[in-house]
Amino acid sequence: RGQLVVITDTAARLSLRGRLGLATGPLLFYATAGVAAGHASFDALVDDSDAVHSATAATASGIVVGPVIGAGAEYAINRNIGLKVEGVVGNLGTLTATGDNGKSDGGYTASGHVTPLRLSTGINVHF
Repeated sequence: RGQLVVITDTAARLSLRGRLGLATGPLLFYATAGVAAGHASFDALVDDSDAVHSATAATASGIVVGPVIGAGAEYAINRNIGLKVEGVVGNLGTLTATGDNGKSDGGYTASGHVTPLRLSTGINVHF
C-alpha cells in the first residue's frame, strides 16, 4: 500500500485589502477583504512498497492570485500608535502536477489547493 506525502509552501505573499470596522473608545473591531498574490509550490510523492522502480514527485509551482478575507481588533495607545491582532485566510487557487508512482500504470495526478491562513499581531503607526 502506498503512502502519499504532500508538502506545500506559499512564499512572498502580498495583499491589498481594505477594512471596515466599529470603534468603541480606543478599541476598533474590523473586517478586512481584498486580493492577495504570491508564489506557491506543491510537492507530492507516492511512496509505494509495490513499486517496480523509484517513484518521482509530482511538483508544481507558480504565481497564485485570489481573494482574502479576515477580521481583527486594534487598540489605540494614542493618536498615532495602535496594537493589533488579526487573522486572514485566502483562496488562491489550485496547483496540479503529475508524478510517477514507480509502477507501469501511468503515474498519478495530485492537486494542492492554496489556502493560506495568517494569524498576526503587530504595531500600527498612523500618519
